[in-house]
Amino acid sequence: MKRLLAAGALALLCLTGPVRAQVPEPEPDVTLPLPDGEETALPLDPATVQTFVDGVVEAYRREKGIAGVTVAIVARDGILMEKGYGIASLSPQKPVDPDKTLFRIASISKTFTYVMAMQLVSEGKLKLDAPADDYLPEELKFAGDGFPIPKLQDLMQHTAGFEDSAIGHLFTRKPSLPLAEYLVKYRPKRVRPPGAAAIYSNYSVALLGEIIARIDGRSFEESVEARILAPLGLTGVSFREPPDNAGAGTWSSAGFTRDAGWFTAQPALYAAQVGPAGAASATAGAMARYMRMLLNGGTLDGATVLDPKTFALMTSDSFRNAPEANAIAHGFLTAQAGNLRGYGHDGAAVYFYSSMAVWPEAGLALFVAVNTESGYALTNNLPRLFIEHFVPTARPSEPKATEMPDALKADISGSYVIERRNSSTFEGFLQRLVDTTAISVRDDGTVVVSNADSTSRYVLESTDVLRALESGNRVRLLRSDNGSITGYASSGGVNEGRKLAVWDSPLLFGAVIGALLAASLWCVIAFFVRLRYRAGGGQSLGERLSSMVQILTATLWIAAAVTLLVGLLPYAADEGAALFDYPGPVIPLAQMLMHGAAAGSILTFIMVGPAWRGPTWRLRRLTFTVFALLAVGGALLLWRWGALLTPVMLGA
Repeated sequence: MKRLLAAGALALLCLTGPVRAQVPEPEPDVTLPLPDGEETALPLDPATVQTFVDGVVEAYRREKGIAGVTVAIVARDGILMEKGYGIASLSPQKPVDPDKTLFRIASISKTFTYVMAMQLVSEGKLKLDAPADDYLPEELKFAGDGFPIPKLQDLMQHTAGFEDSAIGHLFTRKPSLPLAEYLVKYRPKRVRPPGAAAIYSNYSVALLGEIIARIDGRSFEESVEARILAPLGLTGVSFREPPDNAGAGTWSSAGFTRDAGWFTAQPALYAAQVGPAGAASATAGAMARYMRMLLNGGTLDGATVLDPKTFALMTSDSFRNAPEANAIAHGFLTAQAGNLRGYGHDGAAVYFYSSMAVWPEAGLALFVAVNTESGYALTNNLPRLFIEHFVPTARPSEPKATEMPDALKADISGSYVIERRNSSTFEGFLQRLVDTTAISVRDDGTVVVSNADSTSRYVLESTDVLRALESGNRVRLLRSDNGSITGYASSGGVNEGRKLAVWDSPLLFGAVIGALLAASLWCVIAFFVRLRYRAGGGQSLGERLSSMVQILTATLWIAAAVTLLVGLLPYAADEGAALFDYPGPVIPLAQMLMHGAAAGSILTFIMVGPAWRGPTWRLRRLTFTVFALLAVGGALLLWRWGALLTPVMLGA
């Protein structure tokens, strides 16, 4: 009965919808560009905006099952819309209030860090082209790690060269290490020289935040409060956990999962250990003020956080992976909507997704956040749907396909792995298991790109440039010196894909490991059958020893596979659990068993010779040899995939 009552109350809150819509007086006069270059006042009043956004939000809430949403849309001169939808708490039940409810904004936090870095640049305390080591303590310096020292700007634009790592330390269920200690303990490896490519890195921005704190002589939280929050009156933003300084009456939304139609509130999460990269919580009302500052070039209501020259520098393009990829503007991520350039950032924190998009040429900006794991599609699409609906110049042109040469069809097809990944710990192996992209070409020349999350269709627009049919995004194919396809530069601007060789492909991995496990199971069954019927008489000593090694190795392979499966099952049921609970006791045990199985495989291969020495021919000698080859092949593939001879997690 209590469950039914809770469901009824939840449905009532969802059906009644938004708490309120703020309609400012006077309404802002928004002038938008038209395709012919003329400017005219379009009917972009708050009521029209609200009607459109209501339709989009409610459609996604019904389809995806989203507990709560908060939205802010602003023009330079005022607020077009602030609105909360649905619920932010079940016990007690609370609706989303755009001025009171704090949502995790995750990586949008980085934009505050970038603004502060540029403030220190304007004050002459930081230099973008200076080596990062000039500002770091000895334990965090780059010198001696095998690559040139990155510049300070490399930390801002994700070009320092770090691998990525997240599970087990990026988010926690309880307060974790202070920022400086976290940076020492969980430092990822650098895997490429600085400036080679922009590959998204939370660690780089956390390190930038530590530099800001050291230069400023106070904690990062104190710096952001003094430099941005207080001057702009952003009482609805906090980098503290819990956010006890976010202003009177504010409170944090719970994060929700959804299972069989029911919302389940999740425990609070913590990210202060990477505060500059993702710890902020904010209300839609506070983000409205923040976006108006961005639209007004660093100034709002007489308060200036960045002078015009420095602001213009900050929002100018500073790095681009490829001509067709979106650029990075000193940390801000740019995006092209038709002929309209915008910039901003997205955020993801387990159950919270958010997006902030600023279009200076149109004088508009939008912020949206959700509190449910199923809400990513809304935050990903609402900015695009909004700007394309109200600004004609933001609408993409129709893709024009060119005929794809047969040689390119064969060369582009295959498996790819994203470069934003871990390569030095067992985490990298787990990521490879679930996060490989497959590219194939249909008979009509359409390119199909598939991964665990989605499938997209592309056409060849021009030489080595693919264009998405649905979104219009462009992807640049990357080639080696001999002209073969080696990967692609993604449209988002902070990632690349690398084409896998045949021996690294998931198909080969699955085939070999599958065959190895099947052979191991057969060995175990055959062993017990021989025991039951007392077979195997007349074997030589070498045959008996090889048989013992084989059964031990087969048992270890089966035990490793079963243990790994048991260890991963909780994460399959709740993907967020991997971030908080990894590795737990089972995953390290699985890796230990893998090492034991790999050692047994080598010994089994060594025993092939003794297994063939005996008085009579036996078919088992041939099956033993096949098993030994499969076992060694499986061990080699696990080593190449990062499962062997690697620590179980970063910082271990």
